[in-house]
Amino acid sequence: MRIVTLPGPVDNEDALIRQFLSCPEVVIHIRKPGLESKAMMRLVDQFTPEEKKQLVLHSCQDLSHEWGLDRVHYPSSIRDEGLDLGLHKYAYVSTSTHSWAEFNALDSRYHAAFISPVFPSISKTDYRENAQLHRTDKRMNFSTSLIALGGISKENIHSLKSDFDDVALCGAIWLVQDPFAAFETCYTLWHNH
Repeated sequence: MRIVTLPGPVDNEDALIRQFLSCPEVVIHIRKPGLESKAMMRLVDQFTPEEKKQLVLHSCQDLSHEWGLDRVHYPSSIRDEGLDLGLHKYAYVSTSTHSWAEFNALDSRYHAAFISPVFPSISKTDYRENAQLHRTDKRMNFSTSLIALGGISKENIHSLKSDFDDVALCGAIWLVQDPFAAFETCYTLWHNH
């Protein structure tokens, strides 16, 4: 299971991330496009070397090794830049896609890819569901793990289990009163079905 951070600041975010990381198979995608590299370094430095193994940067990718990280994410807008930088340097590289054509055309050096929005986004109110993404029979790329993103919550997570390799949560976790309780519910539903 993946958790994608909100772009802006969140109260107690580092403590919540640490709680999420205490669960097996959780990967945190740090998506902070407006954060300067020094501020990103301060955020990353709060985590132990073991915790850093589960963090993925969506920006400052070129500094990830220096900061003890071996996972990076290249948003679709800079995916070609990722290829140019030599993806072989990283243990895990992911990207974002928004159609089956885009997902199926990915270079095999991408270990995983988000495909979104599978449901109407919770955190991006203008990001509407793409019903075509539920047509997983259109998937032709099986060398890249398929991660559903967009509007995933406790109400619909079960419907994705048979067709997607993993899920990524954002708004359903960060935009509620008790983020960890929401995470635990989704985590249990995903891993126990």
